Amino acid sequence: MRLFIAFDIPEKIKKQFVSIKEKIKTKAKIKWVSLENIHLTLKFLGEVADEKINEIKRRLSNVKFKKFDVEVSGIGVFPSENYIRVIWVGLRDSTSMFDLAKEINKQLPEFKNDYPFKAHITIGRVKTIKDREELVKELRKIKIVPQRFSVKEFKLYKSTLTSKGPVYLELAKFP
Repeated sequence: MRLFIAFDIPEKIKKQFVSIKEKIKTKAKIKWVSLENIHLTLKFLGEVADEKINEIKRRLSNVKFKKFDVEVSGIGVFPSENYIRVIWVGLRDSTSMFDLAKEINKQLPEFKNDYPFKAHITIGRVKTIKDREELVKELRKIKIVPQRFSVKEFKLYKSTLTSKGPVYLELAKFP
């Protein structure tokens, strides 16, 4: 099964992201992430055999961290403005958040990530763009209202890909 480790984003903050898609007027085909699926991925594990899940849960229960605060702050794209594939909202650097990601990596070193951890919340995946420069201009105009929230837990999720988009199922919670 396909697994990832993440923390949830509060509903009041997710609702701010809805207005972003309304501000994009450029002809671009963007698959927006549904509100219920918005999260911050700490580590993507990929396909994992069912018999390994209990071991993963056991090792994740060894991760110790204290509650910490983060703040949403700004919008960006991956991999670059010249080649846009992902639209994201950033989280202001929190040493505690990076420490948590590092501790998870220590517990699960056999799961290598293609990219270093970057504090971001994916809100849309760009399929096609008619006018890239216009999209960049529109994205630069969008102002994210800074909002703080506390992270008190992280979760292990199963992701099932369907024709209507991914469906996430919480497998375990780690306070």
